[in-house]
Amino acid sequence: MSASEPNEIPKSRPRNVSTQPRRRFHDTCGMKPRQILKGTTYLLTRRTTQRMYLLRPSKVVNACIRYCLAIAQKRSGLVVHSVIFMSNHYHIIVTDYEGLVPVFTEELNKQLARSLNRFHGRWENFFSAGDQTSQVALTTETDVLAKTVYALANPTQAMLVSHGGDWPGVRIFRKGGYRAIKPKFFFRSEDEGGKLPDKAELILTPPPIGEQEQLCDGVVMRAASAREKQIRDLAFSEKKTFMGAAAVKAQSIYGSPRMPAPKRGINPRLACRDKWRRIEALSRLKSFAKEYQEKRKAFIAGDTSVIFPAGTYQIARQFGARCEQL
Repeated sequence: MSASEPNEIPKSRPRNVSTQPRRRFHDTCGMKPRQILKGTTYLLTRRTTQRMYLLRPSKVVNACIRYCLAIAQKRSGLVVHSVIFMSNHYHIIVTDYEGLVPVFTEELNKQLARSLNRFHGRWENFFSAGDQTSQVALTTETDVLAKTVYALANPTQAMLVSHGGDWPGVRIFRKGGYRAIKPKFFFRSEDEGGKLPDKAELILTPPPIGEQEQLCDGVVMRAASAREKQIRDLAFSEKKTFMGAAAVKAQSIYGSPRMPAPKRGINPRLACRDKWRRIEALSRLKSFAKEYQEKRKAFIAGDTSVIFPAGTYQIARQFGARCEQL
């Protein structure tokens, strides 16, 4: 596609978002560094502020979510495998071949927050202010399938609908292209000078679960259905009932779950059921964090010749720090 074509979405470029002089770096970051390695498959999760139902399913909200997903995918180049949007959080399984998963989450969260805040007539923060988007690296094919099933069975696990296919929100995992139309309530059309295309396409690709590509949809569907049946059987034995799709759509966007959210729990960086591979992966993360902190101290002190470990992201994009290449 040439640069003159109106539907082109510009690729994200490295930005120096700091107002500080490039010759000196002031240490203002207290968050643990994230290692962003090309070729990693992630489970991405983000929840709304106060767990409010700001993502409550409706025709307009679902269409807006698909469009924002398509734009984020186009700008980052991420491969999307499955998507589930609950009323107050989302789960997305992706593979990042370009090392740009932060671009995807930034673009998605930004567009969703701005557009749906406008739709709901509110101005405060849309997503939880104290949390980053959770990025759980999925180490093995078994872990990818397990987290995919976990995500797709979420509406049933939450006692909202008895079958995942009855969920009225965005829940997609089958290979193919999903057409998305620009929401008119927020985005300007191309005829009105809007920079984003009036139409976009969200492309889903089978997940890396060790199966032939043409068989992946069936494997995922059967595994998710089996998990949902387990949940239904347990619920019926305890005489519990599911809310139902109609009741879900009738909820107030300012409502939230009655059960309080867990406080100060663990924030996993990876998922791996294989004990020894998990130990190995955690050891690599620990070594990355230690080396990163050492190089960061030197960089802050003015030594810009230091080379950060592979997977360093933010300081490299904002301040041009050099990194090892795998």
